[in-house]
Amino acid sequence: SFSTYKMFYVYEPKKRKILAATFKDRIVHTWYVNSFVIPYFVPSFISTSYACIKKKGMHMAAKAVQKGIKKCSKLYEAPHVIKMDVKKYFENICTDKVYSLIKRKIRDKKVLRLTSKILLSSVCYNENNKIGLPIGNYTSQMFANIYLNELDKFIKNELHVKYYYRYMDVRLRF
Repeated sequence: SFSTYKMFYVYEPKKRKILAATFKDRIVHTWYVNSFVIPYFVPSFISTSYACIKKKGMHMAAKAVQKGIKKCSKLYEAPHVIKMDVKKYFENICTDKVYSLIKRKIRDKKVLRLTSKILLSSVCYNENNKIGLPIGNYTSQMFANIYLNELDKFIKNELHVKYYYRYMDVRLRF
């Protein structure tokens, strides 16, 4: 079982409640992400998803968006950029949905049991509606990527939005 999270607040750019796992638990979270989430899920992410992915990140995302804006400015007379942000994203993630997405690719019962324990370990977890992931965990960041990957694929593959970029829950399209 996991230890109690350490809770504190950060105020930049806005007030957020952070729930930090103990060092021992963070080692397990990192092992879990590196052993299961990265090999099973990251290869299936769209190429313009940048958050918490090795050799990507915020700076690469910014460079890609700038390159996309320049390209669109040459191709279109009046290109538009739409920036979207999911309000209180981590607080509103349905843990049952995350679990079902993981269960589609991972069949090992021991890994699924660990997945469930990680999802249920947070003090922000609401047993009545199973909503919320703690901000501050590597597992939460990767679960959040898995959760939005479905939307990314819909936007790219079904709506055929050519210039679409995502960093965590902030998406840009033009």
